[in-house]
This record gives sequence, structure tokens and C-alpha cells, in this order.
Amino acid sequence: MDKLHQDLLSSRNYAGSAQSINERQRLTGHARDPARKPRVLIVGAGVSGLRCADVLLASGVDVTIYEARNRIGGRLAQASLRGHTVDLGPNWIHGIKDNPIMQLISKTSTAVYDVGEEQAIWQPDGKRMSKEDVEYYWNFLSETLDAASKYSRQNSSQGILIPLDMSLMDWITLRSLEQFRHEGYDEAAVKAKTAIVTGLATSWGNIIGEPISCQSLRYFWMEENLDGDNLFVAGTYEDVLQEIAKPANDNGIILFGKDVVRIYTPRNDESDQVIVLTADQEEEEFDDVIVTCPLGWLKHNKRCFSPALPKKLEQAIDSLGYGCLDKIYITFPEAFWNGPPCCRTSTGEGEGSSSDTPTSSASTSSVTRTELLTRPMTDTAPELPTILSWTSPSYARDTNPGKWSQEAINLANLPNHCSHPTLLFYIHGPCSRYIAHLLRSNYPTTERDASSDQVDSRLFEFLRPYISKLPNYDPSSPSCQPLATLATLWTADPLSGYGSYTNFPVELFKGEEKLLLLRGELRTEDDPHDGEEDGGAEVMARRGVWLAGEHTAPIIAVGTVAGAYLAGENVARKLLATLGMADGGG
Repeated sequence: MDKLHQDLLSSRNYAGSAQSINERQRLTGHARDPARKPRVLIVGAGVSGLRCADVLLASGVDVTIYEARNRIGGRLAQASLRGHTVDLGPNWIHGIKDNPIMQLISKTSTAVYDVGEEQAIWQPDGKRMSKEDVEYYWNFLSETLDAASKYSRQNSSQGILIPLDMSLMDWITLRSLEQFRHEGYDEAAVKAKTAIVTGLATSWGNIIGEPISCQSLRYFWMEENLDGDNLFVAGTYEDVLQEIAKPANDNGIILFGKDVVRIYTPRNDESDQVIVLTADQEEEEFDDVIVTCPLGWLKHNKRCFSPALPKKLEQAIDSLGYGCLDKIYITFPEAFWNGPPCCRTSTGEGEGSSSDTPTSSASTSSVTRTELLTRPMTDTAPELPTILSWTSPSYARDTNPGKWSQEAINLANLPNHCSHPTLLFYIHGPCSRYIAHLLRSNYPTTERDASSDQVDSRLFEFLRPYISKLPNYDPSSPSCQPLATLATLWTADPLSGYGSYTNFPVELFKGEEKLLLLRGELRTEDDPHDGEEDGGAEVMARRGVWLAGEHTAPIIAVGTVAGAYLAGENVARKLLATLGMADGGG
């Protein structure tokens, strides 16, 4: 078993001990009354907080959830776009094997979709890459990424010293130059081919939420997912979220508009309670508090905690990366880009169309009730595949000063009831910040209504250079005029921590240890973490304050919905163990 799967197993099997209870008692000077039902506050009604509540409620704990927003879900949220429900947060399931979210997908009969590997790519000059070149260069990049992951794992297990400042893009560039020279190309061809590969590689930014040049090669191995395919959630996460939230909703424990500004643990003879202050100046006491706020929120709100966070824990929070992945939806009267062959233009834009689209109809998995859907082949098969990319565009300098690559999902290719004439653009890093700044006048400080039935002209102007490259585009045609746009703007959202999820940046040192510090599971003979300064989240737990969220997940699930779910489950079971209470299942 490799290190990632060992970590997954150990984190799920982790249990507290009587020692933990004694440590808490020693710190506060009080023993808990076993006859009294423990009163626990969960900060945040996202996936992690809701799953945590489920486990605690099943064991008889008195649970309250404070949620600063006026809705559940946190970063797992939905909105309406011209009558179509769309996900504002995650769209994907990363690895279906032993993934608890896949079980919920099945239980709710939510449709999922394998988008395949075929894609349409437009090069920096705006010309569409041939299907043969797409296959060649994408296979080359995939093999290079596999080699990078293997090399990174060797660094972890065998002590190979990859420089801290070496990025994944550095590796891809060096390997590409080396390989093309080895194949005998002249230097001009070597550089041209390498430029194509590195252009395609920029799409990795939509995995981590920052440019690929920010991805640490040393800790690239920690970006691996759970085993199995990555699937697009065609039916959205809406029903899954409601299923996760059902125990909390049924028990009426969620209080909305509760923005926590201070969490205070008194010392010794004062009290054994944790005092929580909200922005409306209401103060409440709890036996334990579980903070499920995002890593980005922790980065900006470390002063919320009193006593202060242990220094090593604070360093871990500061040194881990927090990406800025955002999305822009743009919907049209019809999917003009997927027109039938008789309607295609004669400009050659449709060359390399989707001839390899899967031919099977919607089917039901043999092991679940989940709809694993593929697009049926018909006489009017989609002109374009599901994945669309525009690499380092040099033709949109007025609206894209950084020449940021663009990537979109063709939602018209989703099958059956899930399909609608919409393009979903993913943006990250500096491009996300650019869009957030562009739309700053539209972003209120209070919770916004994310639904949209209107077109923001600024978003359309930003996307127009790429949309205009699509087959059948005609600026004078009503079919090519958008009906609505919607930008997610997590990068401008203080409650999400001005971003999306955890990543592992260049210059990160002892990255694995940083995650274990956040989980409170880093214990060695040389560094026993007995002191307040040297500890991680376990020091906070002795104060009655616990951390959860995707940033405290098993390494293989960090940054995913499954990670948030597992983190909430794991911290609940740790707390139950310290309380000496049986795990009720949940």
C-alpha cells in the first residue's frame, strides 16, 4: 500500500484516547459531567460541518450549527441560470472507488457523466488544432505528468531532493525539451513543440486554482485523487447536498446569519466552556467548537482565536496554498456550435469534429443506481467534444492582458434532461482575480443572489474572442447572442476565504507535515508536541476547539467534496472518543 492510501486508512481509523480526555481536563482544570449531554457548536454549514453534525447527532450530542450565510452548502452551492440549475462550486467527483460521495450520488440517483478525453483546442493564433495533433500532444503531456508524479513520489519515499522552488511547469518544460531533442528535431522545432505542450499544460491551473508555475513539483504526488474515474456531475450536487444536510435540517439545528468573530477558551479555574462571539455581538458557551471554515478563511481570521493558535499550526495555515478557481456560465438560445453537418460553415472551423463520441445511450451502473451517462450518436451528433480549450490567446489582448488560457465544458453535450445550451468556463489565479476586480461593483458585502437571467456585457466581452472561434458563430445571428451570464466570484468572497480550496505551492516545506498539523495527527518522538507552541490542531482540541474542512482531509482527498465529507466525519469521531461516547454511526 502506498503512502497516500496508508494515510487514507489511518485517518479514517484514527480514534482519540482517554489520554485526550485527561489532557483537556488538565488544561481547563475541570472534569466533564458524564450525565450531561455535551453541547457542541459547529461553525459552518458546508459539507464538512453537515457531515460532522450527522455523526454527532447519531451519538446523542446536542449540536448547533452557526452559518454566516443565508443558505447551507458553503462552497457546494447551486444557482439558477435561465431555469437551469448549475453548480457554483464543485462539478466533479474525483475518483469513484471508495468515495463516500459516490454512494450519495447513487442514493439520490444523481446523473454523472464521463466526458471522455477528446477535446477541441484553439492555438495562440486562434487556429483550431487538428484532431491528430490534439491526440499527439495531449498524450505527450499525459505521459509527462505521469512521469512527474512518479518522480515526485520517489522524492517523498526515497529522499530525492527536488528543489523547493521547482514547479510542475519547470519539469514539463525541461522534459519536453529533452524528449524532442532526443527524437532528433532541430532546435526551432523543439522550441515550437515545447511551446505547444506547455500551452496545453496551463489547463492544470484549473485543477489547483493557480497557474501551473505555482504547483510544487516536490509535492505534486499529493495532488493524486482517489482511485477510479473522474466524473462530471451532470445532475448537479443539489440532491446530494440535501441528503447530507437532512439530519441537520430534520433536527432544526442550523442558525443562519451567524458570523463568528471570536472563539475564546478560558484558562484553568475560569471555566471549561468555549465562548463564541458573533458579529451581532451575541455570546454563547459550548463544551466544544468545531470550526469548518475554509483554509482561506483561517488565513485571514487567525486573530479570531484566543488564546492564539499554536505557532506551528499558524505556520501550516500560512504556508499551504489556497487556489482561486472560479467559473463563468454563459447560456444561449441554442447550442449553435453543435449544429448538424448541413448547418456547418465552410470556414473549416468544424474540422476535427467529435467523430469518436461514445455511442451508447444512458445506462445505469451495475453496482449503483447512479446514471452514468454518455452522449448518444445520432445523425446530428455534436460538432464539438465536451472539453474546449483556447491556449495562451494572443488575439484578445484588450480583454485578456495576461494571455490566460481558457477552458470550457460544453454543457450542450450533457445527455437527456441534463443538457442545456451553455458553456461553462473555468478560470483561475490571476484571471479569477481580474474578473473579480472587473465585476467588483456588482459584488455586495452581504450574501448575494447568485441566480441570473441577465447578460453582463463585461463578461460577454471577455468571453467573445473564444466564443467567436466556435463553429457556426455569426455575430448577427440571434442564436449567437447570449441570454444570461453568471460568474461565481469565490475570489471576492470573504466567507470562502477569497478562494476555492487547498493546494501545494512552490517553496512549501514539509508539506505532508503541514497537513498532519492541521489534522492534529503529527506525533513523533523527536517532536512530541507537548507544548502549546510546538503543537498543531491537537493543542486546539485540548482547548475544546477543533478544525475540519477539506484542508484537514486525508491527503488523497484534499481539495475535494469527498475530502470535506471525510474530514467532518473524522473530526466528529475524534471528539466522540475524547468524550467517551460510542459512535452512533451517522
